[in-house]
Amino acid sequence: MKKLTYILTIICLLCSGTLPAQDKKAAGALVDELQRLQALYNRQPLTFDIKYTYTSEKAPDKVLEEMNGRMAMAGDNFYSVIDSTETIVNRRYRIILFREDRLMYIASMDTARAADPMAQLREVLERVPMAGYDVREDGNVRTLRVAFNPETGYREMLLKVDAQTGYMQSVRYVVQSSMLAEPDENAGGRNVAPGEYSIVTMQFGPPRSLDTTGLFDTHTYFTIVDQEPRVQPAYRDFKIFAGSPNL
Repeated sequence: MKKLTYILTIICLLCSGTLPAQDKKAAGALVDELQRLQALYNRQPLTFDIKYTYTSEKAPDKVLEEMNGRMAMAGDNFYSVIDSTETIVNRRYRIILFREDRLMYIASMDTARAADPMAQLREVLERVPMAGYDVREDGNVRTLRVAFNPETGYREMLLKVDAQTGYMQSVRYVVQSSMLAEPDENAGGRNVAPGEYSIVTMQFGPPRSLDTTGLFDTHTYFTIVDQEPRVQPAYRDFKIFAGSPNL
């Protein structure tokens, strides 16, 4: 399901401004919590495995789709691979490789945004207004729950953190199924009823130390020739889509 992979890629980028006026205090508290998480993950280069499951809210025990991947973080640098989609972010560029489509998306990174990964989250909170936010602790698990306004298409997000280590265990999103379905699925494949919700869960493995050699180097993927991006030989069959002028 390409749309699910795309949404998971966005979620990964968000896990690496102006706050909604209707709940500024709650949104600010959430950003504070996530900034503490960000500081922990930025202490040293880390990599960890991730597992995604997609289920219907009506039958949460029946897994409709499952994907495995990996994330890596090192300061302002970020890498993820989900199914056949790779994302590389450093202070200058964001690169997304859609291997099935043989497409390389390249966009410039704004310096201020690169220095403040939470800026993306603040923008999302502005576009997807929160209806509420709370924190619960049960033994060694700390759960952050964010509720969204129904018209956004999202119902809630649950982020579970190991209270002892501070590292993430899982993120669970409840989202309208129509946001995940491909057009042909709505037409004649998997039936998606209006108002039906799905559950997307990301589970995180324990962090490991990371060798960053070459991982975030954009010259691994492309180079600039006469002010135009050109793929490196290893990606000669990829087409470039430039998401920013003057790369």
